[in-house]
Amino acid sequence: MDGLLDSFIDYLRRRRRAPVTVRKRRAVIARLLTEIDPYTATLFELDEWVHTHWTADESLNAAVSGLRGFFRWMHASGRRPDNPAAELETVTVERRPARIATDTDILAGIANADHETEMMIRLAAECGLRRHEVAKVHTDDIEAGEWLHVIGKGGKHRVVHLTPELQTLIRRAPAGYLFPGGTDGHLHPNTVYEHIRRAVGANPHSLRHRAGTVVYEGTGHDLRVAQEFLGHSSPEMTARYPRAWRRRRAHHLPNIKVPFRVPKIAPDDQVQLSLIGASDRDRALVLLARLACLRLTELTTLHTRHRENDYLRVIGKGDKERIVYINDDLDVVLVGLEREQGAGYYFPGRYGSHLHPASVNKIITRVTGCNPHSLRHAGATAAYRSTRNLRAVQKMLGHESLATTQRYLHLDDDELRAASAGTSFRSRARSPHFQQAA
Repeated sequence: MDGLLDSFIDYLRRRRRAPVTVRKRRAVIARLLTEIDPYTATLFELDEWVHTHWTADESLNAAVSGLRGFFRWMHASGRRPDNPAAELETVTVERRPARIATDTDILAGIANADHETEMMIRLAAECGLRRHEVAKVHTDDIEAGEWLHVIGKGGKHRVVHLTPELQTLIRRAPAGYLFPGGTDGHLHPNTVYEHIRRAVGANPHSLRHRAGTVVYEGTGHDLRVAQEFLGHSSPEMTARYPRAWRRRRAHHLPNIKVPFRVPKIAPDDQVQLSLIGASDRDRALVLLARLACLRLTELTTLHTRHRENDYLRVIGKGDKERIVYINDDLDVVLVGLEREQGAGYYFPGRYGSHLHPASVNKIITRVTGCNPHSLRHAGATAAYRSTRNLRAVQKMLGHESLATTQRYLHLDDDELRAASAGTSFRSRARSPHFQQAA
């Protein structure tokens, strides 16, 4: 059976599974192979076996996930004609409120810590790093002395701003890993855990919760900034961190998976410059894409009957209708088109219908030098910065999912710098926005 296990582990590594995932899957399957024949195992045998060996909900679900993956691989590779684990069920895990380390405990830990341990504490409590991210911090990851590039879960990259206190501490450290050790040159995450736990008397992850809560409260309950700061894919996960958010939460955020790639945003100065000398039609197309955040198909099918007073009824994806309010700049271009063309499509084609989306794409790209969808991103970002209301922007864009909306909201360096600065104990003490944790 050792050959079977080795083949499965090789498969996981080819699939670029995280080392911790490979290690956990190996442990589960190695145990299985000593007790059950994988070639004859049935669903009921597997269900009874996994519930016998694992009682804690999260551990049970991890074992079930491992069994599913193993037997899915056996079936796909022709080692079994079926997959007995396909219907193996996980259990619902009750999410407990996130624990948050108090500033009193953190400051006491810093006061008694050596140089290395203080950096660990501050990276967790001020920058919101996980323990494995703390362990791997390298001086090469620091840009311009103040920005730290972090590779988090799933290989996701984010940038956090170092507080002045951390910048000073890091300048005193030699080049290389901040915490050198025997695990690929740096300390093992468990060693970081022990250092912080011993100094602060709290789970190191509660320091990350503290950082997330401070950023959320200090930015006026801006969930998007807190999500970017913590490196979460899902806004639902971020919402578990801030205590204030849990108390005030009025909406249930769905369990959503967010793609990592962030789309481009059209620069406003470039767009405004491109409108000089543009025809009325081309100007209207650009402004409707930028100010009303309309998609290509929504632009082409826009009709005078869709306008009612100060708003447009837009028919979007899946024939879903939404309301988009008209600002003064849009009103001017729409009135101009109505006077010139009368009732009908705002952008008529040659044969009595409307322009094709491909034609609109070419026109906007030619006029602005930008992808039309990047204008929609620019409008969404401007709307969010003005209102800080993620739900309102979601409704304006016509998205079903908050995960889609949050991809449109581009945060600049100043916003990330302000969020990170707020986590500093010095800044927190002097700012009325940051009250000491109870």
